[in-house]
Amino acid sequence: AGVLESRFAMGRVWLDADGDGTLGERERPLAHALLWLSHGQTVRTDSLGRFTIPDLEVGRYTLRVDPLSIPADYADPLVRSFRIDGAVAP
Repeated sequence: AGVLESRFAMGRVWLDADGDGTLGERERPLAHALLWLSHGQTVRTDSLGRFTIPDLEVGRYTLRVDPLSIPADYADPLVRSFRIDGAVAP
């Protein structure tokens, strides 16, 4: 029998207010947000904006933040993007 490869992804989501790609002191993690993967799976961030996606098959995936899951107190008309950073491990 062959070996079935499985991977997981983990990371953090935050409001990148200054667009520098780094979680700064004045930037907040996106707590309890819903993330959609390109193959249909969903995962919710924890209170610190962290997420783990277990049992991923080898391949490429796209993650998107569900805009309906963004808390109202994150509303800032000048900021339009959240940053998703993470890593994949075998």
